[in-house]
Amino acid sequence: WGLGVLWLIICIFLRSRIQLAISINKVAAEFIISSPTILLVPIFQIITGILWLVFWTFCASFILSQVPAGYTPTASYATYLEAAGDSVNMGACNSEWPTGFAWRYSGDPTSANDTCSGVYGDTTGMSPRCWRCAQPRYALDASFAYVFFTLLWNNAFLIALGQTIIAGAVGIWFFTPKAEKGKRGTVLKSTKMVFRYHLGSLALGSFIIAVVQFIRYVMKYFEKQAAAQKNWVMVYILKAVQCCIWAFEKCIKFLTKNAYIQVALLGTNFCQSAK
Repeated sequence: WGLGVLWLIICIFLRSRIQLAISINKVAAEFIISSPTILLVPIFQIITGILWLVFWTFCASFILSQVPAGYTPTASYATYLEAAGDSVNMGACNSEWPTGFAWRYSGDPTSANDTCSGVYGDTTGMSPRCWRCAQPRYALDASFAYVFFTLLWNNAFLIALGQTIIAGAVGIWFFTPKAEKGKRGTVLKSTKMVFRYHLGSLALGSFIIAVVQFIRYVMKYFEKQAAAQKNWVMVYILKAVQCCIWAFEKCIKFLTKNAYIQVALLGTNFCQSAK
């Protein structure tokens, strides 16, 4: 009963907001009935996004697989702990992320100077070093960072494109005389307007979002490096930084979305619309 009474009190105090939400939903329903082609916009976004992601994945896979020759140590190690480390100690094979792994070399009995099998299989007077490092399956470098940034930017741009087209279509429909509603191609007109006048504004807004997201992923990369080096204090610091950047990213997305609406309705550039 107590929760029910509390819920009733909240509804009473928020009745104006509830009425506003109901009115907005009614207008939105009228718009969709009048302009059903607006439902094609998210479908177009999904199809375009999938095609772009397939192409990007192909390119990124090729770049990721190019592990530099000097990325992995070529020395041999006496123990597995020295090569691979454990939960406390860092190993030579996994001191950098993406990490490789340690494997045991069986030696070469036909060699006169082998780190594992010694002189023709005789290891008298030496400490065999039979553990070696294998390369990771992928490596991250500046080329991948560039390609990854294009993914973030294009994704943000595609979302911005859909938001602005929908906002423009709603604006055109809303200010159309009631007798002519549904007779004009609001979605097509909005699409033409966006592609002709506002692509620069959308590119700028999506670029800002992509930069913030990229910084967050860079912090994630540093977190992985710190974890590989067993620096747990830095790991938790970087996790906290990522949370702050994530919250900032949400604010930026909220501001840019409203800026896109202003761009579509007023025709102003991104900077003026974001004020």
